[in-house]
Amino acid sequence: MSEIKEKSCYKCKEVGHISRNCPKNPEAGDRACYVCNVVGHLSRECPQNPQPTFEKKDPIKCYQCNGFGHFARDCRRGRDNKCYNCGGLGHISKDCPSPSTRGQGRDAAKCYKCNQPGHIAKACPENQSEN
Repeated sequence: MSEIKEKSCYKCKEVGHISRNCPKNPEAGDRACYVCNVVGHLSRECPQNPQPTFEKKDPIKCYQCNGFGHFARDCRRGRDNKCYNCGGLGHISKDCPSPSTRGQGRDAAKCYKCNQPGHIAKACPENQSEN
């Protein structure tokens, strides 16, 4: 029967704990600070590290209408906001107040297989005749 080997600490080589929990290894351990290159503390605790200043960034700007507070993809006042549902201007199809006209009217979906309006290729009646 083989003996199960206990894990040992990579820092102090003692058995019973792992390096992350080593009592002989404080958080900074023997690593030098990235700011002052002194051993014994981390850069976030360095007395020579200037405190980060949090400046307010520029507000979000829409490049479609040049407004602020929204992205172009969310713009409601843009130059090309034409609804593909009703053909109206000033809104897009997902916000259209008219009921969906998909498959109806002059902009109806056409089947790529038979080129007829009213259905898409997946639902094409010509698929039935091939089976």
